[in-house]
Amino acid sequence: ASGSPYAYVFAIWRLDPDKQSHKGYLANALIATRILRLQGSTADFVILIKLHYDSKHSVLPKELVQLLTGMKIRIYYLTQQHHRQHDDNDRKLNVYGTMFYKFAIFNLTEYRQVMYLDSDMMPMNNLDYLMQQADNGFLKPNIMIASNREPANGGMFIVRPNQTVYQHIQSIIHTWGVRLAKSQEWDELVGWGHVIEPPDCW
Repeated sequence: ASGSPYAYVFAIWRLDPDKQSHKGYLANALIATRILRLQGSTADFVILIKLHYDSKHSVLPKELVQLLTGMKIRIYYLTQQHHRQHDDNDRKLNVYGTMFYKFAIFNLTEYRQVMYLDSDMMPMNNLDYLMQQADNGFLKPNIMIASNREPANGGMFIVRPNQTVYQHIQSIIHTWGVRLAKSQEWDELVGWGHVIEPPDCW
């Protein structure tokens, strides 16, 4: 870490270094990092890696590590799951799992604010000011964008890392993850385990 209070975070899920599917996401994260730095960002850069449960690798190969560290991108591994589920349940769980995995950024407590960006997003300007504004109280410390189709768009959001919040999210995953994998994509009453009633509005 550079000592910056802010960080941009990218992620690659279910990565198997022996296959090619991760290369586009990796390239996008590298290009986004380069653009942000050219635009004057002084923040750190982090990439979350979750290896595929079928992968024989427990860490990235040396050449990928060198590529990322050469760009001064920190590598943060999420726990690899060594089990196989039925294809349909695994596909559905991956929808929820992917969103839940993103909240691992709450665990990056060496930073005051972090911005998650999906690896298919391409920033064209320096976005440090958004983290600064959240840090100084002009914006809320945790920002997610809602739309008319979903309560939170996980493509880009800003949070203030907090270990207690991280542990709470882990408990939600443990309690509700399997149930959600077997149900519809969104429970309009219960959401992810919390009954939604005023003043909450999904």
